[in-house]
Amino acid sequence: MAVTGFVRPYAPSWVNRLLDGIERLPGPTWAVYLVLVVALTGLAVLQSWVGDIAPVGTVDPIQAFWGFMTGLTLWLFHYLDGLARSALDAFRPALTATDADFARLRYELTVVPARPASLVLLFNVVITPIYYIADPVASDVVGLTPVGLTFRYISEVFFGSLVFVLVYHSLRQMRAVARTYAQATRIDLFHPRPLYGFSVLTSRTGVAVLLVIVVPSLATPAIFSTGAVWIWASYLGAGIAAAVAVFVLPLRGMHSRLVAEKDRLQYASEERLKASSPSWIATWMPSTSPGAMP
Repeated sequence: MAVTGFVRPYAPSWVNRLLDGIERLPGPTWAVYLVLVVALTGLAVLQSWVGDIAPVGTVDPIQAFWGFMTGLTLWLFHYLDGLARSALDAFRPALTATDADFARLRYELTVVPARPASLVLLFNVVITPIYYIADPVASDVVGLTPVGLTFRYISEVFFGSLVFVLVYHSLRQMRAVARTYAQATRIDLFHPRPLYGFSVLTSRTGVAVLLVIVVPSLATPAIFSTGAVWIWASYLGAGIAAAVAVFVLPLRGMHSRLVAEKDRLQYASEERLKASSPSWIATWMPSTSPGAMP
C-alpha cells in the first residue's frame, strides 16, 4: 500500500528485483524457496556432469553443496528482511515518526541500493576469471570442459555476488538499526519488549554471515594448501569481524539508551521521595542525578 509523502530514496538492487520476482511466483513463499533450493542443487549436479567432474547419474557432494548454498543464500535475504520488518513494526511504539518517515526507515532497512550491488556484481565478473588463472588448483577448474567452465563461471559469479551483497546489506542494515534506536523517543522500561525487537535480527544476521562465509570455505579445504591461502585467511577474518559487528554494534546504542532511562527514572523517584519526606531526612539522601558524582 502506497504511503502519502513517501518517495524512494534510491532504486532497489538487482537482488531485490530478483527476490520480488521469486516471491511473486504462485504458491506459498516457503514452498517457492524450497523448490528453488532443490532446483539449484540439481543444476549444480548437472554442472558436474557436463563439466566431467562426476560420472553422469552420480551426485558429487561438493557440487550439490554449492547449489544448495546458492538457494539458501537467496532465502536468507528473504528471511532476514522479514525479521527486520517485524522488528521495526514491534519497535514503532518507541518512535514518533510520521507514516512517510516510517516507510523510509522500512525501505532502508530491507532494500539494497542498486549502485553498490551492481558494483559487487561487476567486481565478481572481473575477479573470478583472474582467480581461475592465478590459482587453477584452488579454483578447481583444471580439466573442466568449456561448457563446464562456463557453468562454473556463471554459478560462482552469481553466488559470490550474493554473498558480498548479503554482507554489505547486513552491515548497512545494522547501521539503519542503530539510527532507528537513536530516533527512539519513547523508552519505557516497564514495557521493554519493543526495545528488544531488533536483538533477534542482529543475532541471526551474525549467524547468517558466518554461514555464507565460513562454511563454504571449510567445504573447499584445497584453498588452504595453495599460495593464495593468505587471501582466504583474510577473507575469513573479515567475514568473522563483520558477523561480530552486526551482532554487537547496534545493541550497544540501545543499551546506552536503557541505562540513561534507568538513571533518569531513579533520579525522578528519589526527587519525589525527597519532596514527600521531612526536610531533615531529605538532606541526608544522596543525589543520583544523571552525571552526578558517586
